[in-house]
Amino acid sequence: MPGTTRGSSTGAARLSPAGRVAVGLTLVVGPISVLVGVMSMSGSAVWAASTALTASPLLQLYAERKWPLHPLTPKRPNQLRIEIFQGIVYGTLLGIAVMFGLWWLTTTAREVLGVDIVLGGGLWIQAIVLVILADFLDYFRHRHEHESSGIFWHVHSVHHSIRGFSLFAGLAIHPLETFFTYFWYGILAGAMGLSFDAMLLGFALALIIMGAQHTNANSSLGWLSRIFAHTDGHRWHHDLALESGRNVNYANVLTLWDQLWGTYYAPREFDGEYGIKPFWDHYPKGLKEQLLLVVGNRYAEAESTAREVRTDANGSESG
Repeated sequence: MPGTTRGSSTGAARLSPAGRVAVGLTLVVGPISVLVGVMSMSGSAVWAASTALTASPLLQLYAERKWPLHPLTPKRPNQLRIEIFQGIVYGTLLGIAVMFGLWWLTTTAREVLGVDIVLGGGLWIQAIVLVILADFLDYFRHRHEHESSGIFWHVHSVHHSIRGFSLFAGLAIHPLETFFTYFWYGILAGAMGLSFDAMLLGFALALIIMGAQHTNANSSLGWLSRIFAHTDGHRWHHDLALESGRNVNYANVLTLWDQLWGTYYAPREFDGEYGIKPFWDHYPKGLKEQLLLVVGNRYAEAESTAREVRTDANGSESG
């Protein structure tokens, strides 16, 4: 990779602007190329999506270790297992099940009602249109999660509780987050009369772009980072200093929605800290604890416990 040096103070790999862009394009364009290539050769969307969504995290892991933006912090084995479980079971398997179920229900409803409108164009055109429309609607879902103090924020807070960026940390989600995130993909695919293959390819395209957003790599897409949401802009979305109900860079795929609705913050070197106040390092970490945060007063109780722990540790509450 061109222009690589290593910062002595942080231990992070320092790349030239061209090097950072090369890393970013590899993380995004690489898996998309695999998706297109395998689909062209095999004709199977299942094989294409499976191969591309395997290549994507492998490339991210390599980039994090070769060109880390921040020093890598070892994870406890149990925490690593939880994050891998959340990524595979919640983020992927449950995501596909949610989309397939909603697509099937919507497709069946169209057939019962005799609605014959079907989106034209080839398979890839349909997949791209699906991503654009679903991402547009998902922008408002994501924004509402931050502007809500109820169940939507309690669900989304699991993801924002991460205290550092990495492939595995980015996998931390509540199972309801999967339903909220992929709801529009299944509904729109069924409503537009898309095939399962078109829906799966659209899902894979979106997941490749979203997956790279939490990579702890010195990565950028250059001028494309102003079009596609990438890790250099998404870090600011996780800034702990942002107040509750106010945030930036909500879009998961296209930054256009942030630019149109005034929530865009251009990529630049991140000098903040990740996490949620008042939790800091004391957010519930167990799968069961996180699952139950949406029940009754569990979230408020978790906040209270975190304040008490910090008060005991620091002598006075901060944050």
